[in-house]
Amino acid sequence: MTKPSKRLHTRYDCHIPTQVLAVPYNSTCKGELINIGLGGALLKLTEKGRAGVEARLTFTYLGESYILDAYVIREVQADPKNPKEKHFALEFHPYPETLRHLNALLESLGRSSDASAK
Repeated sequence: MTKPSKRLHTRYDCHIPTQVLAVPYNSTCKGELINIGLGGALLKLTEKGRAGVEARLTFTYLGESYILDAYVIREVQADPKNPKEKHFALEFHPYPETLRHLNALLESLGRSSDASAK
């Protein structure tokens, strides 16, 4: 028997390359958004990362530029066959600009998933 999801919002699978700025360390690395929703996202890094920091994600999706600010909540189990790959759970800041970008991205992802389901 599967457990019911605790998620309040739909998560959209995606594979969006992103630049990640770790605050306050002012260090950057490349990552990939694995899935995303209004409540948060799953981020894959191939470089070191750590929970408990703030992160700014910058990327382009379908020609639109996005900036999302988030907290890195925790590291989650990644593929055991690839120990260099790290997955992190993110929670987005409730800043108006972050929410505006997030809502626009989710609307675009929702349209894409609706089109592929047909």
